[in-house]
Amino acid sequence: MPTLFVLGFMLNALPDLWQWAERGRAGALLRAWALLMVGVAGHHVTMLFGMVFFSGPILATILLQKYRETLPESPVQAGWQLWLRGRVGPVLPALMRCAVFGVGFIVLLVVTVLPYWLWSRSDPITQITIPHGSRDNFLDNRMTALLFFVIPWGWLILVLPYALYRGFRSASWLLAASLALLALLGTGGTTPIPTLLLQDAFYILTLDRFTFWATILILPYAGLFVESLLHGNLSAWIGATLGQVWRVIVPGLLAVGLLVAALFAANLTQFRRFQPPPVAMQPIVEFLARDDHDRWRYLTLGFGDQMAWLSAQTTALNVEGNYHSARRLPELTSTPIERLDGAKFASVPGLGSLQQFLTNPQRYQLKYIFVNDAFYEPLLFFAGWHRLGLLDNDVQVWERADVPPLPAAIPEQAYPDWQRLMWGILPISSLPLLLLALFFTGVVFPRLPLARLSHRRWLRFWWRDANSPPRALPLVMENTLPLEGMRPLARVRWLVRLAALGLVLGAVALGLQQYQQEQQSPEAILIRYYDDLDTRRFAESYDYLSTELSQLEYLRWLSLQGGLLNSYAKLENLYIETGEAAQGRVEAEVRAQWLTALGTYEVRNRYTLVDTARGWRIDFDVPPPPPPRETFVSAAAPAFYIDLPLVSLEDTTLTQNVLNRAALSLGPVQVIYHPEAEISFAPEFYDAERVEGRFQGLISLVGSVRNDSPFPAHITVTGVLRDAEGERLAETNAMDHLLHQLLPQEVTPFRIDFMGPDAAQILDVGQVASAEVVVRGQPTAYNLERDLVLLGEGQLYNAGTEVIDVPRVLVSHFAEDGTLAWVSVAYSQRAILPRQTRVYAPPPLPEGLQTLDLPVTVQGVNLQLAEGLAPPPVLLNGYRR
Repeated sequence: MPTLFVLGFMLNALPDLWQWAERGRAGALLRAWALLMVGVAGHHVTMLFGMVFFSGPILATILLQKYRETLPESPVQAGWQLWLRGRVGPVLPALMRCAVFGVGFIVLLVVTVLPYWLWSRSDPITQITIPHGSRDNFLDNRMTALLFFVIPWGWLILVLPYALYRGFRSASWLLAASLALLALLGTGGTTPIPTLLLQDAFYILTLDRFTFWATILILPYAGLFVESLLHGNLSAWIGATLGQVWRVIVPGLLAVGLLVAALFAANLTQFRRFQPPPVAMQPIVEFLARDDHDRWRYLTLGFGDQMAWLSAQTTALNVEGNYHSARRLPELTSTPIERLDGAKFASVPGLGSLQQFLTNPQRYQLKYIFVNDAFYEPLLFFAGWHRLGLLDNDVQVWERADVPPLPAAIPEQAYPDWQRLMWGILPISSLPLLLLALFFTGVVFPRLPLARLSHRRWLRFWWRDANSPPRALPLVMENTLPLEGMRPLARVRWLVRLAALGLVLGAVALGLQQYQQEQQSPEAILIRYYDDLDTRRFAESYDYLSTELSQLEYLRWLSLQGGLLNSYAKLENLYIETGEAAQGRVEAEVRAQWLTALGTYEVRNRYTLVDTARGWRIDFDVPPPPPPRETFVSAAAPAFYIDLPLVSLEDTTLTQNVLNRAALSLGPVQVIYHPEAEISFAPEFYDAERVEGRFQGLISLVGSVRNDSPFPAHITVTGVLRDAEGERLAETNAMDHLLHQLLPQEVTPFRIDFMGPDAAQILDVGQVASAEVVVRGQPTAYNLERDLVLLGEGQLYNAGTEVIDVPRVLVSHFAEDGTLAWVSVAYSQRAILPRQTRVYAPPPLPEGLQTLDLPVTVQGVNLQLAEGLAPPPVLLNGYRR
C-alpha cells in the first residue's frame, strides 16, 4: 500500500517536472514539489528509488535534447567557442533548473522526515537479514518465480522486447535503459548481476519492488504496443501476413489472456492459501478486556496478517509488532524471523527466537498466548504453559503462571519537543499544502468529452484508424494461404513463416508433453503425496495410493497414527531417490526432514510404486484397521481445585494471602559446559561483519527440586551468570528440561541452558565467575496428569483413559559419585493409545561435558537446601490435546 500510494503522487509529478525543466514554469515546479512531499511522507524509500528510476531518466533526456539543439547563428563545427555557445548554451538553463529542483527536493526530503532520520541515526536498525523469496533463484524455486515474477509481469513480459526495441530506438532511450535495469534487478538471485550491482543492499531490500516498478514503467510502451496492434504497423503486418480477420483475433486473444491472468492472480489464494482462515476478533478482544487481562502482554500464533487487526482493536500490548524494522528486542533482531506469529516458517532460528519468549515470559510480562495453529501446542505445554480453553472463535488460550503484570508507567524514550511537533505536523500537512499548490498555480481540470462515449464512436475509435475510409469489418479470411499463383519468392516467404510457426508449436507441444511426464513421474507422485500429508489434505492423499483399503479405512488408519510427527510437524525438506522401473514397479527411498516446535526429525521410508491405469501410484499394502471396539475404561485420579477471585491479584497487597508460595527443596546444583553445542543463530556471511558473538559452547545449570507443599505447585527455576564484579552476564529460565507442575513430594530434575543473544555476548567462558539459582513455586491445578508408566527398559505404558499425543521422557544422568551430571529429554514420535505400550530409546549422555568449578548461590521464598536430594532416573509425562 505505501508503494502504491507514493507511486500515484510521483507519477503525477513527472509532467510538472518536465514542464519545469523544459520550459521553466514556476507553477509546475511548485506542484512537483508539493506532490513529491506527499510521496516522501508516505514512503521515503519508494520516493528515493523513484527519483533514480523515474525522474532521473526524464531529466537526463531533457538535458540531452537541449544539447542536440543548435542556435541558428552558431555553426556547430566552427570552433570551441561557437561549440560552447551552440551546444552547451542551451543546456545550462535546463541544468540550472534541474539543480534548483534537486536542491528543493532534498530539502523537502530531509525536512519532512527529519525526526525519522535522527531517530534511525541514534538508534540504528540491528536486525540481521530476513530471507525473502524475491532473492531466490527463480529457476530453482518455481513457487517464488510464480509469486515474484510471473504474476507481477503477467502478459506484459511479452511486451518487454517490444518496449526495449522501441525505447532504445527513440529519444527516450534512457527511460528504456531504466526499464531494462529494473527488470534485471527484479530477477533476484537468478543471475549474479543484482548482487554485484546492489552489494550489501541485495540482502536487505525486497527485490519484488523493482519488478513492480518495471511493470509501471513499461505501461507507456505497452500502450504503444496496443496502439500499433490496433491501428499501426503491427496491425498492418498482421493483416498482410495472416489476413484481415486476424487483426481482430490477435487483439481479442490478447484481451482474453489479460483477463485470464488477472482472474488467476485474483483467485490464486483459493487454490493455495497464503494466510490462515479469517478469525473473529471479538471473543479475543472481550477476553483481554475483562478481569484485567490487559494488564499483561499477549502473543498470537498462527494468525498471519490478522494480528495487526487484533492489535488495532484492543488496548492490550503485544510482545512484537507488525513492522519488523522498528523492533529492538535482541531476541528478535538476532534471528532471521519476520514475526513470532509465524515462527515455524523461519525454521529452527525462528523457533529458537520464540522459545526465548516462552521460556522467559516474566521478562516481557507475557501471560496470554492465543493459538490458531496446533503446531505450537507441544512447545507451550512442555515450556510450562497451561491451556485455559477455547474461545467462541475456536482459538485456544494459553496462560503462564507466576508472571508479574506491566508496571503502572512503561518507560518511554523522550524526544525533543521540536522533533515531536515536526513529526506530528509536517507529514500530515503535505496534503493541504498540495491542495494549496494546485489551487494557486491554476491547474485546469480537463472535462470528459461525453460526445465520444457513444458506443458506435468508441468502437470505431478502438478498431479503425481515424484517417482510414469507412469499410465493413471482414468476418472471414479470404485466401489465407495464397500459395497458388504466387511468385516463387513470396511462396518461399510463406513456407518460412509456416516452418517457423511449426517449430514454435512443436516446441510448445514438446514442453507440454515433458511437463505432463514430469507431473506423472514416480518422484512427482511422492512429492504430491507428502505435500497433501503436510497440508493435512488427507482425503486427497488417498488418490495417490494403490491399495485395497477404502478411503474411510485409510482415513481411520491415519487417525490411529497420531503423534508428534503426524499431528504437529511441518515438512521442511524432501529427498527422493528412485531406482529403475522394472515390470511396472519402481523402488523409491524417501528421506523426509520434519520440523516440529520441539526440534527437527529425519525419517527414512521405502516405497514401491506401481504403474496403474491412473499412472504411477504408491503401493500401500497395510491391513485394514480394526473397527472401533465398544470399550469402557475407567481410572481413578486425584483432582485439585483453586478458588480465586475473578480479578487478578498478583501485584496487590492481598497476593500472599491468596496464593501462598510453595515450600520447595533444592538439591545440589552443578555448572556444566558443553563445548560443541550451539547456543545461538550463526549469521550468514553477509551479516558476519556486523554481528559479533559466541555461537557454540553451552553453559548449563543442572539440579533437582522437590515440592514439599501439600498442594500441587507450578515451579519456575531461573539461572543467572555473573562476572567477577557481580554484574549479570546472562539470565534465563529452565524450558522443557523440567517438570513444571509438581505433585506433593514429587521431585524433578532441571537443566537451565543459557542460549540466545545474552549467552552469545559472553565471548569468553572465563568471564563467568559465579552462578545463581532462583526457585519459585505457586499453587496450580493444571497439567497434573501422570498416566505414563515405565515398564522395564524402554517400555512406555499409557495407564490413562486418553490418548497421549506427545510422550516425554526426562532422563537424569549421574556421575560415579552419585551427583547429577546431566539431564536429557526425549520425545516419542508416535502417540500412545490408552492401555497400550510404546518402545522408546533413552537419550545417551553427550560426550565432552565439563564440570565448571564455580560458586552457586541460591535464592527463593520458602526454599530450603537438601544436600541428599536426587531426582528419579526417569520421569514421564505427556501432552494430550
